[in-house]
Amino acid sequence: MSNTKNNLNAFKAELGYGVRGNLFRVNIGINTFLVKSANLPGVTLGDVNVQVLGRTLKLPGDVSFGTWSVTVLNNESFNVRLFLEDWVNTLAEGTLIERDITVESLDKKGGVLKTQVLINAFPKNISEIGLSYDNADALTEFTCDFEYQYWE
Repeated sequence: MSNTKNNLNAFKAELGYGVRGNLFRVNIGINTFLVKSANLPGVTLGDVNVQVLGRTLKLPGDVSFGTWSVTVLNNESFNVRLFLEDWVNTLAEGTLIERDITVESLDKKGGVLKTQVLINAFPKNISEIGLSYDNADALTEFTCDFEYQYWE
């Protein structure tokens, strides 16, 4: 019984309070967004198949970073939406503006546990904002997809 208790205590000590998925912050430049949901982005390592002596030798290939999506809560001034729309319009006019995006996982006291910075990001898609008389008790929100070069 005491061995089980020691294992449980060791597990709890290693886990601590755990990382909560609802404690995070997203910053684009100096702007902190009212983000409903986001993620810490992943990475994909491709492979290269080489045929050698009738066998397939698998070698590591290129690293790729997928599209990063966030769901943004809309506020009454629409300032985040307008910021993103202006950014897209500037890109469409031929001016390349890339910004670093910081995604931080926070502890219960607001301290930063992990930071990932998406380097040279730009918005690729801004979704519509749904409006309906059925949504009397809901805030409006929209998603925005970003492309980026890599993350650190």
